[in-house]
Amino acid sequence: FSETKFHGGNELDISGMITYTVADKWLKNNGKLLFVITQTHFQSPSSQGFRSFKINQEYHLKPLQVDDLKDLKPFSGAANKTVIASFQKTNRSMENVYPIPYKIWSPKKGFRRAIDEHVYLKEVLAGVNIISNEAHPVDEIRSPWAIMKPGNFAKTDTIRGKSVWIKGRKGITADLNGIYMVEILDIDKSRNLVQIETRPNAGKKDIGVAKKFWVEPDLLYPMIKGASDFKSCYFSPKNDLYIFVPNKGITKKFLLEAEDIIENDLPKTYKYFQSYKALLLDRSTYKARLGKYSYYHVYNVGEYSFSPYKVIWAEQSGTFKAAVATNKQVPLQGMRPFVPDHKIYFIDCTKKEEAFYLCGLLNCTLVREYIESHTISIQVSNIFKHMEFPRFDSKCKKSIYLANLVENIHKIAGEKDRVEQIAKVSILAEEIISISSKA
Repeated sequence: FSETKFHGGNELDISGMITYTVADKWLKNNGKLLFVITQTHFQSPSSQGFRSFKINQEYHLKPLQVDDLKDLKPFSGAANKTVIASFQKTNRSMENVYPIPYKIWSPKKGFRRAIDEHVYLKEVLAGVNIISNEAHPVDEIRSPWAIMKPGNFAKTDTIRGKSVWIKGRKGITADLNGIYMVEILDIDKSRNLVQIETRPNAGKKDIGVAKKFWVEPDLLYPMIKGASDFKSCYFSPKNDLYIFVPNKGITKKFLLEAEDIIENDLPKTYKYFQSYKALLLDRSTYKARLGKYSYYHVYNVGEYSFSPYKVIWAEQSGTFKAAVATNKQVPLQGMRPFVPDHKIYFIDCTKKEEAFYLCGLLNCTLVREYIESHTISIQVSNIFKHMEFPRFDSKCKKSIYLANLVENIHKIAGEKDRVEQIAKVSILAEEIISISSKA
């Protein structure tokens, strides 16, 4: 069902295979099928083949309607995302099939998600809300479905498609958070050293008890840990953490340069890594991607990791939100840019105005609905695979005003005041989107 080698296998739900097998062998032409399957077939990258709705060279499986029950628990003990989908076997063209009626069921206030298997339909309907939406492929026919309010998909016409100028980046993968992500406890200016402490509770891997070390601060950067570090248009890290970034890139040049510096110029830091050599050698990402080089290197790092402005969003979040992260004072090093963990995605920017402008567009209600409409709710990663924005134009008054407005909102600590201003951002951003053409 997938052309991508990293998708399929265990990710392939057997319900998809059964759906096609039944349609092929037991449905006559124009026959209809109503199945309970998993919702991910309509939005997961690993189900692109399912979404072709092609049974064979002659027949297609035309989707008629989907009732999405993933916000409920219709089956005791089952954790999958349940949908009831109806299809029709047809030998006619699949043109003009979309939009597909897509109804989302959710519990009313005061009602439980779990549904008693023995109650009547009338009782179930009394405790749920059913919202009518529409489903469209975000790109070509097999792409993930965007599930939006009726009429809203058409409003996203100018932002649909793969971006030609924005690239979503992933934060650094270290694999051992308790060793790489630390707090600075003390400073020794005379020796140009800082005291750090390991964090045994920061990951599943046992790294032993917490230990303190004096190290050179050269490789330490302020870090963005996760979704709790920011809200829409507001960046406020929950913890005062720093991350070791031994290498500035993952090519041979950067890796060898890092080894030369660490092993010759940073003896305290090198000794620190040596103290955990066995654990560092056992990291899965290191063994898969960096095994030819020294054991302390990290992955998903490049020039973009050190950009002065980053528009950030979380890989895993119930509701999409974006903020701008800039820099912070690092003891004995001066101002340094925030570096994200691998659970954070970001756009690297060199210009402040562009960063706040993009942040404003991302926090637009229509854009957020579009992003949430076609991404699996627990994973929001490379959003620019199916989205494009108008470029920042320093001569456009609306673009400048949006950037300034978003920058000022980042200074507002009060949630209520910030929400009121974000509403203005949404209106302005939608105006910019609606009058623009794709970059």
